Amino acid sequence: MKRRILLITLLVALLPVFVYANPDRRHSPEVLKERIITLRNWELMNALDLKGKRAERVFSILKRFDEERERLILKRRELMERLKEAIDSKRISSERVEGLINEILHTHIAFAELRKKEMDALAEVLTPEEQARYLVFSERFSHQIKRFLEKKRRFPERQND
Repeated sequence: MKRRILLITLLVALLPVFVYANPDRRHSPEVLKERIITLRNWELMNALDLKGKRAERVFSILKRFDEERERLILKRRELMERLKEAIDSKRISSERVEGLINEILHTHIAFAELRKKEMDALAEVLTPEEQARYLVFSERFSHQIKRFLEKKRRFPERQND
């Protein structure tokens, strides 16, 4: 457990080095995404003790779902912005607000369905215990990355932290 906490702390501390190692590309969302996925995969290898072909199979499965997850995240963000604008403007019809709410709810359902498909695919490679550890890992990793990115958004002058 101590090793895992130390590893996570080290990885979160080193993420800025990964992200900002190349000043010409530090603001590129694609580079950031690629480095986060690399960090996730490396940390997941350690968390689940994945090696060789088995690790390749797990990463291949995750890659299949990463693109769809990103699409849903962007869609949800756009819908929430449109809903906020609708609330603020007070010029939008109740029907349109209801439509946005329904689209947001459908996006949440799509997220759940995507997670189910991902877990079904991982079940071909991982034991039930490893699947459970993956779920815990993915929640924790997601929260760590969100906190890190939010911190960078709030304090852009601290880019070299």
